[in-house]
Amino acid sequence: MGGDDLAAIRAEIGADSRIQVLGELRGPEIDDFYASIDVFALPSVAESFGIVQAEAMMCGVPSVTTDLPGGRYPVLATQFGRVVPPRDPEALERAILEMADAPADWRESKAREARKLFGAERSLDAHEEVFTLVRDGATRPAP
Repeated sequence: MGGDDLAAIRAEIGADSRIQVLGELRGPEIDDFYASIDVFALPSVAESFGIVQAEAMMCGVPSVTTDLPGGRYPVLATQFGRVVPPRDPEALERAILEMADAPADWRESKAREARKLFGAERSLDAHEEVFTLVRDGATRPAP
């Protein structure tokens, strides 16, 4: 969330005690945050990838996001959550409630899949592949 938007968001929240703005989280604060939630919701109207979804999933938290290119990829790649139409609060609510009831063993299984796909090791391997292709003058990746 951009800093320019934060003042407007705080004004919109007003005195609503149900909403807490945490600000930027770092290190163990991130782990603590994901451990404190049952479902991660990213109901964007525009999204590129949504790395926060991958973070949540790797911590065992299913994600509910909107059906947008890039943003839906983490959920579709892992099947660890639900994709809903943009600007559909009823579908969002249903998906969040469904994911909140997901069993612990399914969550852990899906978290392992997410760590394989989005973890640091896989990211480093993928970057090494690209750099090797560039170094060797390849014009496109091998199948």
